[in-house]
Amino acid sequence: MIVRALLAWCGVSVGGLWLALTLTFEFGLGHFIAHKPWHELLADYNIVAGRVWILVLVTTLGAPLLSSRARMVW
Repeated sequence: MIVRALLAWCGVSVGGLWLALTLTFEFGLGHFIAHKPWHELLADYNIVAGRVWILVLVTTLGAPLLSSRARMVW
């Protein structure tokens, strides 16, 4: 039971780290290097307008947890 909880915590931690690094890179590069305004960068997260990038980020967050669960069948 403790091993499963630890694996779940590790999966969530790795997913959170991946998400944080992805967002840092995206917004850092977009705003400070490409000089795009914040509203233009945030427009990519509007799922109503057909932008599905937010789904990629949700997958990035959940993939390590789902992967660890699939390997341990619990």
